[in-house]
Amino acid sequence: MIAAHGEPMQASAPPDIAEEFRTVLKAIDTSVSNLKPGANANDVLDPVYGERNRPAFDAVENYDCGGGDG
Repeated sequence: MIAAHGEPMQASAPPDIAEEFRTVLKAIDTSVSNLKPGANANDVLDPVYGERNRPAFDAVENYDCGGGDG
């Protein structure tokens, strides 16, 4: 669901967060594609929760898009 909603947003991602945004979507897609018989938990969890992509997830999580909370 996250990847489906995020994919169309890639083109409009602000330049200062675009690379991290793409990394997050790719990690989610990789995780989902690893959900198959014979895969182990690390195959699914590492792309999303592993150290390699953590900086991108943190950047996207903490990015201030200026939308405000209300």
